[in-house]
Amino acid sequence: MDGAPTGTVTEALRHAARLLRDDARAAAAQAREILRAAPGNADAARLLGTALRRTGEDEAAERAELDAIAFSVGDPELMRPPKHSSTTTSPPPSMSCARASRPSRPTSPRSG
Repeated sequence: MDGAPTGTVTEALRHAARLLRDDARAAAAQAREILRAAPGNADAARLLGTALRRTGEDEAAERAELDAIAFSVGDPELMRPPKHSSTTTSPPPSMSCARASRPSRPTSPRSG
């Protein structure tokens, strides 16, 4: 074997997710391999962040999580409006009534 990556990124992500259940270090290594093969993959960066948190590497996890956010910004799937969006800008009925049904704050008794 020549060391070239085999399989798809999706398969590698699934494998890393399975590893995460039992071996966070192995999952982190798998996520790093995915990022080498597919730089800018937000799912791999997110998975790396999760794995690193589980191993106690909080600073590295934070960097991976911030990378995942940065990588997600240009994701065309996230740029599309949801299929169920409406053209109105009014909040849903349950939200617009929330203020009216919220109890008022109790006032403190005045000292004499």
